[in-house]
Order: sequence, then structure tokens, then C-alpha cells
Amino acid sequence: MVRVIDKGLFALGLLFVFSTVYLIVSSYSISFVNFYFLLTGLFLIFNSVLEHKTASLSIIFSFILLLAVFIGIMNLNIYPWSKESLISIITGVTFLIRGIIIHLGYLSQK
Repeated sequence: MVRVIDKGLFALGLLFVFSTVYLIVSSYSISFVNFYFLLTGLFLIFNSVLEHKTASLSIIFSFILLLAVFIGIMNLNIYPWSKESLISIITGVTFLIRGIIIHLGYLSQK
């Protein structure tokens, strides 16, 4: 059995994941905003379950988000300067910097 450390984050993550999966299944298409909410929900779930792994999660999810943006720009013909891609690039870089700073010990795990 998995021990949930922060039940509020876990519930919010489940809400994001289940609502996003429902939207994807009901509309039979995935947009970049749906993928963004799905990653946010997964990050919240993993962050509430895994204790003291915030730095690793931030770095992993930043690479996943940046990779998804670049795949979307290359294959899905998303304009690189659109609002969704800019927000995702800024969020990915912010998560990467946050993960590195936490890993170096300048910020706490909480």
C-alpha cells in the first residue's frame, strides 16, 4: 500500500487526471492543453506520494514537458510563438531551474 503524504495534492492531482482523461475520451482528440493538465495532475500525484523527491520529479517533468512542446512544434505544426507553446516552454524551464536549485540545496524539499 502506498502512503499518501499530502492528501490535498493527491486529490487535486486525481481530479486533474480523471477530468483530462474524460475529456480526451469524450472528444477523441488530445490537445496540448489536455496534455499539460494531465502532466500537472501526474506531477501532483507523484509529489504527494514520493517523499523528498521533489527535485527529481521537477527535472523529469520539465524534460517531458519540453520534449512534448518540441514534438508538438515539429509534428503537429504548432506555431512556436503561440500562447500554449510559450507557457509550456516557460513552465518547463522553470521546473528545470527549480529542480536544479532544490537538488543543490538552495531551496527546501517542501
